[in-house]
Amino acid sequence: MKKLKPLLVGLILLNAFSCSVTKNQNKGNVVPENFDYQTKFMSVKSVMFLPFVINGVSKNFLFDTGADFSIIQRGSIIGKTGNYDGASKRKMKLGNEII
Repeated sequence: MKKLKPLLVGLILLNAFSCSVTKNQNKGNVVPENFDYQTKFMSVKSVMFLPFVINGVSKNFLFDTGADFSIIQRGSIIGKTGNYDGASKRKMKLGNEII
């Protein structure tokens, strides 16, 4: 029991000082640059595709922002409608379409 207490205290201290992530989070910097790139894209059923040619081969890349809602929407709502809200606390009335 006498050997266990110093070992336990040592492990707690080691854990407290070695697992600090906040120390490393404040390091580094970002150099702001003005970066603009415009390209054509196509929208297929409200999904955004970016056409590119890589090594002479045409490819379509799916553009995924990770957003809850698509910013590309039809002019009118098709199908059954529903009210949705996301992390931004905006409320949207969207339709769904069965393909």
